[in-house]
Amino acid sequence: MFGYIKPVEDELLVKELRIYKGIYCSLCRTIGKHFGVFSRIFLGYECTFLSIIALSRKKTMVKIKSGKCVVNWSKKCNFCTNFEEDLKFSGAVSILLAYYKIIDDVKDSKNIIKKIRYKIILCIVKFSYKKIAKIYPKLNLVIKKQLKKQEKLENNEKATIDESSEPSAKILSHIFGLFSSDNKDKRILEQFGFFVGKWIYLVDAVDDFSADIKNKNFNPFIISQMRNKNIKKYANEILNQVLYQIFLSYNLLETKNLNGLLNNIVKLGLKKVQHKVLDKMTTCA
Repeated sequence: MFGYIKPVEDELLVKELRIYKGIYCSLCRTIGKHFGVFSRIFLGYECTFLSIIALSRKKTMVKIKSGKCVVNWSKKCNFCTNFEEDLKFSGAVSILLAYYKIIDDVKDSKNIIKKIRYKIILCIVKFSYKKIAKIYPKLNLVIKKQLKKQEKLENNEKATIDESSEPSAKILSHIFGLFSSDNKDKRILEQFGFFVGKWIYLVDAVDDFSADIKNKNFNPFIISQMRNKNIKKYANEILNQVLYQIFLSYNLLETKNLNGLLNNIVKLGLKKVQHKVLDKMTTCA
């Protein structure tokens, strides 16, 4: 995942920020404990958001206590004292996605120094990947299958925005659906995950737009630029349509706690990130 789903911290209550940081730091500790200390570098905002979705559905509130940072012992952090299995799952998802993303980076990189750097990182994550693939084989197969479809689509210069974003959308749809066994609830979660995954893919495409033009890499908005004079306006319209679907699905979700934190991320954080990414989008004649 790419680091686009995060809260607007200034708008959080003090207790909400404490819980958010507690979940983040707990993920860091849990990933290191179960998948190796070097795997902590793959911890990100989307991983934390996934944990918040999972924990928001629990009847028991998140319990937080203060402790020493696992990376810097001179620093104090907040940690969750419960729900380690849920945190372990979120960490596993983050590492699986990172593994396949790095493989893609190795293939796409035209800069020899960057390619070597990615290969070194790939060696680091490969150990953790093999371990996670054994623990969550079905999840690994789903991600692998969808990313192969995405690779095929991205090798097709005529692939549309909807086509190219669908594999990422289906990955998160599957993951979010795992949080419920109730058919109706599961469908809502899958729909929510689908549009969140689609939004992440598209906002990342906007973020990489200028670099992809320069490096001649695939980007669905490059094709769209040929038909739209104002590609930035068009990209904003597409992203807003996806955001609208996210909000509709989110309003149907049944959560038992962490509502303030979730509202902040979904209703404020996504918009802020989208505006920031669009503001730096540059076009080429």
